[in-house]
Amino acid sequence: MALLLLAQVRFDADCQSRVCLDEETVAEYAFRMQEGAVFPPITVFFDGAEYWLADGFHRYAACKGLARERGDEADAQVPADTRQGTRLDAVRHALSANAHHGKRREPGDYRKGYAIAVRCGLCDAQDVEAVRRLLACSERWARELTAEVRELLERERNSRIVDARKAGEPVRQIAAREGVSVGTVSGVQKRQSSETERTPSPLPSPLPSPLPRSLPQAVAALDRPSLTAWSDAVYALEKLIDAIDAAKPFAVPRKAMPRVQALIERASALLNNLELEAEHDVA
Repeated sequence: MALLLLAQVRFDADCQSRVCLDEETVAEYAFRMQEGAVFPPITVFFDGAEYWLADGFHRYAACKGLARERGDEADAQVPADTRQGTRLDAVRHALSANAHHGKRREPGDYRKGYAIAVRCGLCDAQDVEAVRRLLACSERWARELTAEVRELLERERNSRIVDARKAGEPVRQIAAREGVSVGTVSGVQKRQSSETERTPSPLPSPLPSPLPRSLPQAVAALDRPSLTAWSDAVYALEKLIDAIDAAKPFAVPRKAMPRVQALIERASALLNNLELEAEHDVA
């Protein structure tokens, strides 16, 4: 462990996989530091010129805030676990840094981390196992994060298979090229034939059907504000249900009841008037 000047530490956006720093956590850390609590050192990667912050963003922000209050920000130091590596090494470390310590990661954090990993070329957008390892998350989360891209790639692959069969290309040749089994090729062809038989010719429509998004658009869509905002809202609703379940064994205090009723009415009004995005909205 070494002491670094706060000014030496580089704060890079791709190394911060959280949607945003939690100001309450920063304030709590700062208070505990003033009380004499000893925190683990921040983690930085040194590339020979710069120290890239990879873990400890809330601790770093708390130290910086206290230094600013004291008026010694230019000379203040922070304990650091310094490792050799590039900015990309710092990004890779940061993606899983809070899997086992620090403030619990929320849905928006997982989505932002996934978008960073794909944008930085650390994994393929559809690779469930690579995403699981990079983010140190559950397989369920990795599958959810990659679902849209995997579905898009499967549709594109199936379309190529159907076109190749229509052109008379042998099943085994298609399977070898696409990296799938002969049974998969046959299954795609059968489903296509079945859907064609069941589906009547569509009536002319004045509005064109939206086209499936390309792979870059699908990846970019994962980082759009609506997904981030609603992933946080869903997490908050889950926590609300947990809190109510924990409180149910106790009677509601008479003084709290008006406030409870007002919040229930407000939440119900908000949830009953939601506006849904189109399936293929622009990212």
